[in-house]
Amino acid sequence: MDEKEHCLNPTIGEYRTVLNVNEFLRIERMIHQGAEAVIYQGKFLGENVVLKIRYPKKYRHPTLDFNLRFQRTKLEARILQRAHECLVNVPTVKAILTKHAGLTLKYVRGTHLTNLLSQPQHFTNENEQIWTSIHHKLLQEVGRQVGRLHVAGIAHGDLTPHNMIVNYKERQVYLIDFGLASITNDPEKFATDLFTFLKTMQAVSRWNVTPLFESFLTTYKKEFSLNSKDFNPVMTQFNDLKKRGRYRVREKGFYEE
Repeated sequence: MDEKEHCLNPTIGEYRTVLNVNEFLRIERMIHQGAEAVIYQGKFLGENVVLKIRYPKKYRHPTLDFNLRFQRTKLEARILQRAHECLVNVPTVKAILTKHAGLTLKYVRGTHLTNLLSQPQHFTNENEQIWTSIHHKLLQEVGRQVGRLHVAGIAHGDLTPHNMIVNYKERQVYLIDFGLASITNDPEKFATDLFTFLKTMQAVSRWNVTPLFESFLTTYKKEFSLNSKDFNPVMTQFNDLKKRGRYRVREKGFYEE
């Protein structure tokens, strides 16, 4: 790619102008702006992609800032590649924009799991049974993907329903946003992923979370068994996190089931 040297540390507003001149990459719109990165949708070699760029921090020295952003970008790309090789549904890395500390990823069509869990339950008895069955199958697929991720030695770091995309056409669930992910075999980090997922589900879901989470755990555990991995250390840490969570809530004068 032919990228301009003077754009080593562009401001957020300059990315669209700079990147649109590239014959291989066209930016169409901003999707999201977070604390560390800005996400765009566009086209790369004619294919729909998502572009994630970690923008500069003005309080850091420019050279140190770029090195930190670029190293984190390379790590995220390596983690995504590792997950993909271990049959986890994640966006495919198409390119790394070296001078912008950016990742070009395949665009995943679908809806965030958050949107499905937060839908009101205005159904007839028959429709409710159908939707309940769909949700259980959906959470089983989520458990399968997260189980594969952990068996591969990857902790997501921000495992929430918002970071999962459901593609009904492919009947697949994709895990996204690996900005806080790490390569590890620490059961506590895996347990933290599970605890984060449970708590955020409880926060957004209009459905009974307990049986849905049990469906999730069923296929999650199965991935450990299929790969001759011991699930018990993760479950021990997970139960400990739940106990600590209840203790903190009671300290504040509330009761948490």
